[in-house]
Amino acid sequence: LDLIKEVARQARCLAYVKGNKVYLKYLSEEPTSVATITDSDIVFGSLKMAFTETEDVNTKFVAKFYPSYNLEKPIQIILRHNISRFGLVTSEEDYFSMNIGELVMKSATFWMIRKANTWKLARFKTGLNMLHVELHDAVTLDLNDNHLCNGPMKGIVRNAIYDSNSNTIDFEVWLPVRM
Repeated sequence: LDLIKEVARQARCLAYVKGNKVYLKYLSEEPTSVATITDSDIVFGSLKMAFTETEDVNTKFVAKFYPSYNLEKPIQIILRHNISRFGLVTSEEDYFSMNIGELVMKSATFWMIRKANTWKLARFKTGLNMLHVELHDAVTLDLNDNHLCNGPMKGIVRNAIYDSNSNTIDFEVWLPVRM
């Protein structure tokens, strides 16, 4: 399963298990929203804005791959972004599942954009009317809070936890808005 998840990540996909099945989700295309969440869906006072951790930021990304397996050393693609803002934080990835440089560059660029920035997170509670929204689903947030986003914005559900005591669902939604 770890190998499947790693190969999927290299291909800009997410592999996850639900029940006894493994699902793949392609991350590079704009997702289709499964629900629109408005102010009336959110439990009053529960909406909070947060950010992804700056400790998880990588500003230099080294992608290694072998275009041919008879080479002794891999080819390296080096990408840099936001070094002046976060300092030099290097990560190296071995793209063992790919041998075409353009595809490695495309995947490395995708992950560089995601990892070289901090992003907004929306945390809130809803009632059971949003029980159909699951982990990794796309939702549209259409809120009056302009600090979170200006107008309707799609986000990806990072957490959806049912609280049986209050019959609410605690959501954390990743928003494609840089901080």
